[in-house]
Amino acid sequence: MKKHSLQAVLWVILALPLVCAAPALHAQQPAKAEAKHCLWKVEGKTNAVHLLGSIHFLKKEFYPLPKPIEDAYARSQVVVFEADLDELSSPESQVKMLQHAAYPPGETLKQNVSKETHDKLQSYLSEAGVPAITVESLKPWMAAVLLLGLELQKLGFDPEQGVDQYFFKKAKQDKKQIVGLETVDLQISFFTGFTKEEQDAVLKETLQEISGFKAMLTDVVNAWKTGDTKKLDALVLDAIRDYPQLQKKLLVDRNKAWLGKIEKLLAEGKSVFVVVGAAHLIGKDSVVDLLEKKGLKVRQM
Repeated sequence: MKKHSLQAVLWVILALPLVCAAPALHAQQPAKAEAKHCLWKVEGKTNAVHLLGSIHFLKKEFYPLPKPIEDAYARSQVVVFEADLDELSSPESQVKMLQHAAYPPGETLKQNVSKETHDKLQSYLSEAGVPAITVESLKPWMAAVLLLGLELQKLGFDPEQGVDQYFFKKAKQDKKQIVGLETVDLQISFFTGFTKEEQDAVLKETLQEISGFKAMLTDVVNAWKTGDTKKLDALVLDAIRDYPQLQKKLLVDRNKAWLGKIEKLLAEGKSVFVVVGAAHLIGKDSVVDLLEKKGLKVRQM
């Protein structure tokens, strides 16, 4: 198993990823002059589509983002996200998520994971001072999300300060046209569609790697901040390649589904700013790769 495995996949790829910037990556820290950004420009005949690879948890002081990113947003008429974030965070969607995340009465997490995984979970909860009953009714994928959320809180990060939320709020305030690439139901299905074996692996590996969470975040976000796509590929995509079915479902199929929508927006002649998880924009069969294969001019900023 690689160092950065399914845990990295969870918080970098999924629609509700648990990604954040490490404390050392303060907004005022100057980037190297040669550094790029996780930002790409797709040239149209009279317009452009900018693609921003997102980090979903940050601190308030990290903003504003680097000038090329802020300028690309400012020039846009249409802002595109993986889904409508208002709908995703609505009470109705949260109830729906919880319905999928919890076992029916009489069924427990212990009955659905290996003894090794459950023992590791109990040990972590005991050390963290979290009552075991808090997670025993939850499915393994949601238990993993909960644990990562606890670690993020320890590091002082807030999902409300994520890149997606930042630009979603700005776009609403600036009265820009907002477009979602996917439905909320589809977003939820990425969590609920894990097999029993995949869920056990997600929780087990989260528990194995959680002690190195801060260092892991530092590695990924340093690569994100400097637009180091090769390093991001090694840190994140190498992990999911061990799980080809997950790679196809979480990345490749979605990238292909988004391609036509992005091409349509480009053809409409408006300036467009697209914010999606960074893993969707790097490597083979990424949105960037697929657009280039279509013969479009794509340049990293």
